[in-house]
Amino acid sequence: MSYLCISAIYSVSCGFYAELPSRKFVNDVLAFRTLLLSVPVITILFNMCWVAGMAIFATYADCDPLTMGYTSKIDEIVPFFVEDKFNYLPGMLGIFMASLFNGSFK
Repeated sequence: MSYLCISAIYSVSCGFYAELPSRKFVNDVLAFRTLLLSVPVITILFNMCWVAGMAIFATYADCDPLTMGYTSKIDEIVPFFVEDKFNYLPGMLGIFMASLFNGSFK
């Protein structure tokens, strides 16, 4: 059900469907093929988010950064995880934060 909401509401999908040449072309070939090909991509992305959440949960199962005072809000747990675990890679936190801001601008 969540995949249907993403495909129906996402502005890029709506713009793509609006630019197609005819309604018959959309109904017959292209819409079905587009949705069929995008299902594995969306599934992989959802699974990656699930695995990232499980990794963060497993990392901080014994010590909660929120109660220990490292973060002030629960929304800060993912950037804190990136800062905590990938601090040996210079610039990783900056690339991560830039990707977050880029995603929010779409």
